[in-house]
Amino acid sequence: DSNDTVAQVQPPREIITAITGLVPKEIREQREMDRLQKIAAQKKKATEHRLVLSKEIQETVPAKLRPMLRFVSPHDASIHFSSVSLQNDFGDSDFAALTGFAKYFTSVDLSHSSISTPTLEALSSFKNLHSLRLADTNINVADVALLKNLQTLETLSLHSTEIDSTALEHLSQISSLRHLYLWSTKVASADIEVFKKNHPQIKVVY
Repeated sequence: DSNDTVAQVQPPREIITAITGLVPKEIREQREMDRLQKIAAQKKKATEHRLVLSKEIQETVPAKLRPMLRFVSPHDASIHFSSVSLQNDFGDSDFAALTGFAKYFTSVDLSHSSISTPTLEALSSFKNLHSLRLADTNINVADVALLKNLQTLETLSLHSTEIDSTALEHLSQISSLRHLYLWSTKVASADIEVFKKNHPQIKVVY
């Protein structure tokens, strides 16, 4: 494009390779060593942070909930939580015990639990959440409205709940949403089709 500036034009790979080849081998090796050392230092720092976090979890989280917390990767403090094994025996007071670790949660599965509005209010502050599953719970449309603040949320499961079509307006405000599960709800199929047309970036299963 004649309107591109020199800085915007991407040179061919062959030219990049040729230019790289002009850099002395010793310098290239040092750069690679520096890169690897930086990665190793980042992993070490993350691992140390995770150890501190693990100790804090052991000291503050009730024993019955600890097995439900899982770190996403060996060198990451991100946490996945699932209460599915407790089913209806998991409620608002149980979730309240976890809110001190809100910034670390990236995935939460509360399906089949007895959680209600207080838990949804707490979840609205989980700013790093990517996946949330609330299937087969007693949530309502007002609860769904509390989720619009979760602007990193990509996957949301609301199937087997009593929500209706009015929930779609609130869901449309979650700009990061990409996967939405709505079968066995009171959301009308015709309304879902309109929602899909207006929000093609969101895959809706119903």
